[in-house]
Amino acid sequence: MLKIALIFSITFIHQLYSCPIGSIQGLDPNDCYQLFFKPTNWLDAEAKCVLQGGHLTSIVDAFHNGFVDTQIQNLFYNVNEAWLGGNTILTPGNWTWSDNTTFKYTNWAKGQAANNQNTCMTMNYDVGNWYSKDCNTVELPFVCKINISSSLSTATPVYTCPTQTGSPCQNEYIYYNQTGNCYKIYSNMSFNNGEARCQQDGAHLASVHSDFENEFISIYAYGGGGSWNGSVWIGLNFQNGSWQWTDGTPLDYNHFGCWSGSTNCYCMITNHYKDGCGDWYSFWDKAAPCDTVLPQAICKYTP
Repeated sequence: MLKIALIFSITFIHQLYSCPIGSIQGLDPNDCYQLFFKPTNWLDAEAKCVLQGGHLTSIVDAFHNGFVDTQIQNLFYNVNEAWLGGNTILTPGNWTWSDNTTFKYTNWAKGQAANNQNTCMTMNYDVGNWYSKDCNTVELPFVCKINISSSLSTATPVYTCPTQTGSPCQNEYIYYNQTGNCYKIYSNMSFNNGEARCQQDGAHLASVHSDFENEFISIYAYGGGGSWNGSVWIGLNFQNGSWQWTDGTPLDYNHFGCWSGSTNCYCMITNHYKDGCGDWYSFWDKAAPCDTVLPQAICKYTP
């Protein structure tokens, strides 16, 4: 019954509301969930959620607990736990939610929930139970919840659809407030064809300069399908004796995988592909020859 109710609720809500690109519509009309895959401690995770205009997610009842559990199962590959917003930091010795939601509903696993200081809440996605872990030393993926109405009234949205009034992007590009750039995905492109298509828009294949930007691209392009595990071409290639971005920006950040082939062009893995190196999601790889037609290529320009 719970799953049936969740499906009905999600279907109805999606007809009325839509969340920004890269986030998931919640059970409540104004709630959007953002899942981050790079493990971090609780404090840094909460800080990153605040930058998105939200907080680590609170959970008010069994329906919301089931919903969050389902999203973690669907999107986190080979991960057993993720941070939620429960903590004993803000009020030492007592559990509170970081977004100040009243702490009423609980779903602790047996033997958990000791009210010690500096412990924070995780969810185990196998059963949806909660656990308490050290906030500072444990690093996990995490789930942010962004309330559309409150975030729009206090801050510029992190993701701005091009149809929204005031968006600086053109040609159906998506605006990412964290970088101040516009992005668009084209399907079934080789590296060179992708770069040429981007240039028609006054753009280039995307360069990547931070964890925020890498995470945005991986979520935006997630699940492209096809061979090469839903890969998306980015703009890093070998030319004139060195690795360079096609847009001419400096190579000041990288997210290379543990091995990355021997070709001259990089793509990002956007599906959860696991081998001896681990989970390749969001890592860069150059195993595909530059003339390989990948499911996606992502363009970027500064408006």
